[in-house]
Amino acid sequence: WVDVVCRWMHKASGRSYHVKNKPPNSMKLLANGKPDPKTMICDITGEPLYQRKDDTAEALKIRLANYHKNNEPIRKYYKAAKVLRSVNGNLGFKGTGKAVGRAIDDHITSTFIERNPYNLVDTKRRFSKL
Repeated sequence: WVDVVCRWMHKASGRSYHVKNKPPNSMKLLANGKPDPKTMICDITGEPLYQRKDDTAEALKIRLANYHKNNEPIRKYYKAAKVLRSVNGNLGFKGTGKAVGRAIDDHITSTFIERNPYNLVDTKRRFSKL
């Protein structure tokens, strides 16, 4: 949620800045640790940056609640169909990418074996069908 709440945008170009990862050079923090809105200025144009109305902690809570409400039935459907794979998204970019690749490979392999019972890879099933 930090990525959304910490995002500031340049209206004309759509350029985005991030308070922690890519702050504008002009950014100064207030005593509470939050950026001073007066100092949030685009590095390229010198124009003020803004936060979208839906880039707040309150709006994010509503968006997440709607996401879970709308996606839970989909998740349950695919879990019941035994095609849902879970991946740890906290492994960094490369680690998560590898985990997603493994999940896809595992799914493709298991689906292929189930649909092709005489496949040489699956000797147990192959011989049980003879």
